[in-house]
Amino acid sequence: MNVSLLKLIKSLKGGEKLKINRRFSAFLICLIVAAVFWFLMALSKNYNALISLPVVYQNLPENKIITSRLPKTISIELNALGFHLLGYQLKFYSDTVFVDVENLSLKETEGNYEAKLSTSSKLHRISRQFSQEIRVNRILPDTIYFTFGDKKSKEVPINLNKIISFEKQYRLRDRIIFSPASIKITGLDKLVDGVEFFDTDSLILYQLNQTLTIQLPLKIPEGYSSLEFSAKSVNVTIPVEKYTEASVEIPIEMVNLPNDMAIKIFPEKVKISYVVGFGDFDKVNSQMFSAQVDYLKRDNTNRLAVEISRHPDFVQVLKKQPLKVEYLILKK
Repeated sequence: MNVSLLKLIKSLKGGEKLKINRRFSAFLICLIVAAVFWFLMALSKNYNALISLPVVYQNLPENKIITSRLPKTISIELNALGFHLLGYQLKFYSDTVFVDVENLSLKETEGNYEAKLSTSSKLHRISRQFSQEIRVNRILPDTIYFTFGDKKSKEVPINLNKIISFEKQYRLRDRIIFSPASIKITGLDKLVDGVEFFDTDSLILYQLNQTLTIQLPLKIPEGYSSLEFSAKSVNVTIPVEKYTEASVEIPIEMVNLPNDMAIKIFPEKVKISYVVGFGDFDKVNSQMFSAQVDYLKRDNTNRLAVEISRHPDFVQVLKKQPLKVEYLILKK
């Protein structure tokens, strides 16, 4: 009997809880619906709102460089329905405001040029950048101040910051090639005038035995990042060739000898040792070389220094033998 009574009480309590839960759910739904209607009613009214938007300055003077810090954003007071303003307040819209500064009046002051722009004068143009449902009331700051300097451009050579060694019997075949050959920089004239060249990042190569092309960034010193660069990296080609040693023996010519004098030199020939790339070895012949002694450069030892006056560009002269020759003045 007691057990049955307890079961009845529990079932009544469960039913009571179910009724309470249903009532609470209905109340919550009504509350949410009311809140939504209230929110929609609120958004259907007009409001003023101050929003901050990024700004881009158009038609800046072509021959001038901005040296002052311009505002990257401007604040605009808008009047519109809440529906339209909500997107700006929640950052759903990322509109950029364009400010035309074509007709700035520049005033020269101590080598700089100063100007100011009243943003209220641009109110109409900026208003046209928004939809018709939005009215622009005002723009902050009310004045934007500009400072300019003279713009200048020039071509700057590149310096390869390098440590290179070659494998045995390999060498640099020709000059190192840069592409582009130079860098065009544009910026404030005083800054541009101070640049003579730009270094590349360090290049360290050991035991090089083949031609190599590599891209290297430029090292831009602190304080020069405001410059505009035609390129900030270069392709560097290091031409490498395998070489061999060879030699030729050619007669020595006498130059600057007076017409009324005859002279005989000992020995009459010089041996020239040189290195040449394998690809150019068969091109070389003795007629491509010239050696001479200059009578005007004689010293009190009765000896004349031998000079190599001509040799092919693609060979590297290592040594000559002899370095000096003796001479004997003959009677005519």
